[in-house]
Amino acid sequence: LVGLPKEFAQVAAQSAALAIAAGEANVWGCFAARPGSVLHIDYEQGSRLTRARYQRLAVPFLVGPSDLGDRLSLLTMPKLYLDQPGAESAFARLSEGKDLVIIDSLRAAAPSLDENSSEIRRPLDMLSRISEKTGAAFVVIHHARKPSANQMGGAKMAIRGSSALFDGSGSVL
Repeated sequence: LVGLPKEFAQVAAQSAALAIAAGEANVWGCFAARPGSVLHIDYEQGSRLTRARYQRLAVPFLVGPSDLGDRLSLLTMPKLYLDQPGAESAFARLSEGKDLVIIDSLRAAAPSLDENSSEIRRPLDMLSRISEKTGAAFVVIHHARKPSANQMGGAKMAIRGSSALFDGSGSVL
């Protein structure tokens, strides 16, 4: 779960995806990563913007589409949502053979759930079960609150919505 301003979270996730798909030795210049297969499920930007950002991020890696093969897949604006019946089996099928799955964003991927209610944890728990089954790691982008002078509690309180989001996440950046 990424609680950063929207564009920073998207760029960070896409940079990690590209490093893994391109077989770079590390992510963000400091975290060891083995080459792998990535699925980016985009409910926010659309194909043109997402592909354009991947192209810009690929320049320092000196890789192009032919270098990546089928190790980086993009699913844009799917009709499949995390909060609909049958989602667990459908997302498990999509995640088979993937090392990393990005979901951008939680709010758009679970439109019927209230992010201020503890029920918003259900899709995160579901993704954890899928991760256990398939071995895929999930990065779920969820946007931070708007900055406030009164904000107390540090990074934990920066996540927009219920504290169940923080509790249901393996790691929060």
